[in-house]
Amino acid sequence: MIEDSLAQEAGVPWAAPRLRFDDVKGDLQSVVEGDQWTRGMYTRILEDRLGDAVGRYCVLTSSGTSALMASLFHAADRGGRRVAVPDFGYHAAARAAALSGSTLHLLDSSADTPTIDAAAALSLNAPITVGMHYMDILFSSSLGDLRTKKRLLIEDSAASLLVQDRDRRAGTLGDMSVISLHASKPIAAGEGGAIFVDDRQEADALRRIVQRNGLIESTTYKVGSSQSLNANISELNAVLGAASLARAQRHLPDLVSLRKDFISALGAVLDESFPATTVLRSTDADFGPVSLLMENESQRDHVLRTLRSRGIQARAMWLYAAHDDPAIRAAVEGPIATFPRADDWRRRLLNLPFHWGFTSQHSRTILEAFESMSTETP
Repeated sequence: MIEDSLAQEAGVPWAAPRLRFDDVKGDLQSVVEGDQWTRGMYTRILEDRLGDAVGRYCVLTSSGTSALMASLFHAADRGGRRVAVPDFGYHAAARAAALSGSTLHLLDSSADTPTIDAAAALSLNAPITVGMHYMDILFSSSLGDLRTKKRLLIEDSAASLLVQDRDRRAGTLGDMSVISLHASKPIAAGEGGAIFVDDRQEADALRRIVQRNGLIESTTYKVGSSQSLNANISELNAVLGAASLARAQRHLPDLVSLRKDFISALGAVLDESFPATTVLRSTDADFGPVSLLMENESQRDHVLRTLRSRGIQARAMWLYAAHDDPAIRAAVEGPIATFPRADDWRRRLLNLPFHWGFTSQHSRTILEAFESMSTETP
């Protein structure tokens, strides 16, 4: 049974809490009526609350990619330009490193999880390594040895903020740890990213890097002598992020039981022929996206057909190799290696987000705020 395969899992489900407009209307209206669109009171509030939640100093940026880039710029200021990144998983890390002007080394996955091969990272003499969690599967604790070797470890927490596996907690495992606050993430602001560090002076240095790189409303980044990125989260989105964090923290004790309830409900859709190795990360409809990792296309197609026949919207998405991206290939030092374990994980795992009543609630909330204020204005 799928339920049995989840019984011993650590961590919390991958979820994006939905917000009610009434809960944030007053703060959104305060932003709209004021003149501080970035780096204002709500940005400071969200930075403080995220920092308290993780137990580190927090620096907000406009996206997970810009958080990674600011971290890499900071590492470059300390003498690091060669970066080891995973070939498998969300390749935003590799792309951010390429866009920052770094020289890349792509690493294979480990044999037992779809995260970076720690032994390969330790044996490679790169001054910076980006380790990435895959959903709520944390990368190997062995990667922490990089920090004892005076080499920088940047932790990409991806969708794993607040996940804890025994004594290891996402957001605390790197010299610098980054997250995205995209609308599909556990703590969702609709946009934005964050960097976590242990030292206040380092947080201040990162904040200066974010400011130095300006406000560019574009997904095109300039590298080299004219580095720039879309640096700051907006005050509107900071309001949503703070509300999302508060809601997630209130519901954390309930998430594991919610996942069990959701699996029972999903039993009407998935037949019991699925192997016990299938991994489900989910919550009920009120908490947003659900992801199911499956072993082959046949399983994917079966689930898609069944869900759609019942009026449930779903979509399937392949997991791409980082080295398939031309911008990443161009930044790799030397020939592109082969990645047998990453290729194996890519063949076996399909990321399938089911959207049960989940929409882009944050964009809609901002739109509703503007519409309501325009109708209330005499």
